[in-house]
Parts: sequence; structure tokens; C-alpha cells
Amino acid sequence: MRAWEVWLLTVLACGPALAGGVSLELEGSLSPPSGDTWLSGEVAWDLGGAGIAWEGLTARSLLYSKTDGWAFYGGARYSLVHVAADPDLDGVLDQGLLFKITGFPSPTARFESLTMFGVDDETISFSQHGVQLEFDLRPRPGLPYFPYFTAQKFLLNWALPGGVRLESETLLARTGFSHQRFSLTFSLGFVSFELCSTFQVEAHSVTLTPSLNLDCGWLRIFAQVTGQPPGFIGGLVVYGVRVRARMGDLSLEAIYSLDEQEHDLVLDPYVARVSLEGCRPGEGGRALFRADTYFHEGPEWGRLDLCLQGPVTSGLEVWTKTGIDPGGVCSWGLGARWRW
Repeated sequence: MRAWEVWLLTVLACGPALAGGVSLELEGSLSPPSGDTWLSGEVAWDLGGAGIAWEGLTARSLLYSKTDGWAFYGGARYSLVHVAADPDLDGVLDQGLLFKITGFPSPTARFESLTMFGVDDETISFSQHGVQLEFDLRPRPGLPYFPYFTAQKFLLNWALPGGVRLESETLLARTGFSHQRFSLTFSLGFVSFELCSTFQVEAHSVTLTPSLNLDCGWLRIFAQVTGQPPGFIGGLVVYGVRVRARMGDLSLEAIYSLDEQEHDLVLDPYVARVSLEGCRPGEGGRALFRADTYFHEGPEWGRLDLCLQGPVTSGLEVWTKTGIDPGGVCSWGLGARWRW
């Protein structure tokens, strides 16, 4: 029996006797054409001032596992995270550790210290027959041993009056100082600017990057400006459009990507999505129906994803997902979330 299975069975057996809140989420998916299966899960035990959580993904073998133990002390949050992943599907797990401290010097400021042993604070994703799962922490492959110190990062995020945001990033790599970056973000109407100053051992750079916020709620135009040194706007590139509408419990969203290679707005390999969602809250939770229709260029229909979700009891929620393409049913999933 694998370690994560032992942990899951222990939580299921001891959950009712544990103090605090315990939550369990499981979802399995099947691809009828190939017979490939996935099982993803999350288990969390929250004691209020401390807790532990696990999430993972398995197929024929374990693909991803992340265990996060955390506690509050002196106004800060301390967490130790172990992560393991097999992105190459060769049966060999890359492993890493992350020690993270999060503090709040003021109500508008957040400070983070990340000590990394063989991990990157970047995402890792697994995809299978149009179903994609993404996790927020990945281990580095090819390290000589475990645990292997790789970097120390300090982050400061401070919201200033007038919608101005100050950010600082200090990175110390295994070989020594890497960089110190300061950035200041502010807006003038629908145009935002980011002033960034980066210090390295033998270099220093200053950039001014403009961006656009063309979002009026029901309509959003995805666009970026092309800059000309030293920070002047040289042009405008539109790479997508999104339209939203709501009527009672129903909502409609349509999004079209004009440059899917550079800007990932829609599930690959499609360029457009039309979504219809109906949601009605109840005593035991919310009942939800969602249909996502994807199109190739043309437009040519490519895929339909259906999701039906609803409460069974006050603490149990179940859902089912079905993916249909021109060849028929390409994926089917069943999930449940239990809190007690």
C-alpha cells in the first residue's frame, strides 16, 4: 500500500474523532477510448491555529503529491511543504521541500520568506484527453540528492494609497546573490504602468511597461501595448475578446482567442469557448449545471464538456463530468467532497 493511501485511510477512520474540521475531496476520471484513468484527491485537517493538508494525483502510479503542514505563531504563518512529482511518467519521483513564512507587517502589506530545497515556486500540470490538472508547486528534476538547497527568496507586497502597489523580490541562489527587484505599479485611467528596477551582481536595468485594462464587466478586450524605449507606447495588440451576460440563475460567457500560441485563454487546441452555467443555492449547498463548448478556427465544433454538481447531505457534495468530441465520449469523471 502506498504512503498516501495509508494517510487517506487513517483520516477516514479517525476523522469523526478528530477535533477541528476535516475535509476530503476525491475525483476520478476515465477515458473510454483508451481506458486511461486518473484519481485526484485532497485531504485537509484544520485545527484553527494549525493544520495539515495533502493533495495528489495518481494513474497507474503516483504522479503528484504535496503535503503541507502549517501553524500560526506570533502573527505569522509557518508552513513546511513536501512535494513529489513524476512529470516524465517514468516511475521516478522528483522531490523537494519548501519552508515558508508569511507575515503581515501592516493591514496592507504582506511579507514572505521562501526557503527552497529542490523546488520551484512555479506550476506543474498534467493533461490527458482534454482534462488538465494544475498544481502550484513543482520539484526540480535531476538534483544529486534530497534535500538539496536551491534558493532563498524574500517577497514584499505593499498596497499604497491611490491604487499604487510596491513589490520587492530578493533572490539568493545556491551560488550566491542572484538579483534584487523593485517594482511600482500605478494606473492612469485605463492604462497601467509598471516601473521595475532590477539589480544584479554586474548589471542594473530599469524598465517601464504599460498595460491596458479594457474590462467593463460584460465586455473585456484582451490587449497589450507594445513599448518603445524608454517606456513610450508604440502600438496596441488585441489578442482576445470575452462577453458575459447573466439572467437570474443563468450566466453565459463567450471567449475568443486571436493568438492562442502566445496567450493561453482557451483549452488547447481550441480558440473559442461558449459556456452556459446555471446555479441555485440550497440548504445543503449549491446545485450547478455547466456546459462548455469549444471550437476550432472556422468555427468548427471541437468538444463539449458537461458538469452536474449538487449536495446529497449537508456535508456531502457530488458531481459528474462528461467530455464529448466528434468521436464520442472522450472522458468521464465522478467526484465527491465530504466535510465533517
